[in-house]
Amino acid sequence: RNGITIFERALQATENNFVAMTNLGNNLARRGQQQRAMDLYQQALRVRPDSSDTHYNLATSLAETGQPQAAERHYREALRWQPGHSKSHNNLANLLSDTGRVPEAIQHYEECLRLKPGNTEARFNYGITLADVGRPADAIAQFEAAVKREPAFTRARLQLVSLLAALGKSSEAMAHNTELLRHEAASPEGHFNAGSFASAHGDWGTAVQHWQEAVRLRPEFTAAVH
Repeated sequence: RNGITIFERALQATENNFVAMTNLGNNLARRGQQQRAMDLYQQALRVRPDSSDTHYNLATSLAETGQPQAAERHYREALRWQPGHSKSHNNLANLLSDTGRVPEAIQHYEECLRLKPGNTEARFNYGITLADVGRPADAIAQFEAAVKREPAFTRARLQLVSLLAALGKSSEAMAHNTELLRHEAASPEGHFNAGSFASAHGDWGTAVQHWQEAVRLRPEFTAAVH
């Protein structure tokens, strides 16, 4: 609240204060007050239309409030002013992927990762897109790069388990599931998977233990284990 008050006072004291507008907008957006944040970002862009960060922030708020077309325009504006704005490449790629424009989405994922190879969230998003269009081997490569960089990246591990198991690579899938549970022992999906792997090897005692733990952690798994 103190941050909001400081920037509100700065705006009252100085007209067209770009720094106060953007910082107040950021504070409000973090608190879920997206409409007020968007109003401030738009005011800020009238002062500094070349601010890629502000276009990006406005686009993100627009996307979060169900306005994908307007969000796309501002992600593209961010990239027009700053072609190397990696976060805009990633978020625009997500939006394009969600609307079925996969070839262009792939271009933006690849450019994001060229600029920021260590962006594990972008690798995860790219992997999901590749898996959705029937490129499991390429998706696995992205998820593996993500967990190599961030070993506790549970969502990427779960994707690896699912894809590798579907390709018949059960030992690799089991290894990733074991790593998943090592980093996040309270993962219901991890325990459910462990139970499935154990049952496939006839180890019903271990399978039941893992399934019981999965149900304890997430009761909606009850139907899946009966």
